[in-house]
Amino acid sequence: MVVADISILLLSVALYQLNRMLGAIAEGDLFSARVVGSFRSFAFWLLMVSLVWVIAPILAVLLVGPDDSHRLEFKLQLRDILTIGIALILFLVARLLERARIIDEEMREIV
Repeated sequence: MVVADISILLLSVALYQLNRMLGAIAEGDLFSARVVGSFRSFAFWLLMVSLVWVIAPILAVLLVGPDDSHRLEFKLQLRDILTIGIALILFLVARLLERARIIDEEMREIV
């Protein structure tokens, strides 16, 4: 339950950042530093959620200790690895948005 509560809290922060980004886009800031920063923050908090999903079960096994058979079992789900991968791809998209912002500023200087 604690892992779910932490996940919900972190996901709420991530969605808040996404909401800030979409609000800035709605105001007309397509490639502003505010949009890029909010998107990068969204990617960061989404990465934190996925890391909690991976690390929390490992910590739980270590804190509880081995069972009667004296074995420690770590389960890694494909969903968790995919979520980490998607969050890292979002960092790449944030970098592309940053590059688009630089190009947009250069174009405005020319005109």
